[in-house]
Amino acid sequence: MFRIRSLPARFYATPEYREGYGAGALAAESGEPPENPYLPYDLHHLGWGDACYDDWSARRRGVRRGLVWRQALRPAAGAHAFIS
Repeated sequence: MFRIRSLPARFYATPEYREGYGAGALAAESGEPPENPYLPYDLHHLGWGDACYDDWSARRRGVRRGLVWRQALRPAAGAHAFIS
């Protein structure tokens, strides 16, 4: 069985990771982030990727939440459409 191993907390506390995360967050705000500019073995790369994933995940949850609300309101709007 495949297990995802998380990194120790000390990796996330490094200045390199935080700088990469900040740069990735700024890139993700644009809506279409470019390719990750850092080398794959650098902690900047990990931070940049995590920031883009976090942004994508938050947007996905927002869209899903909106769809749930739309489905919840649709039957109520349709039931009262012909009442005058």
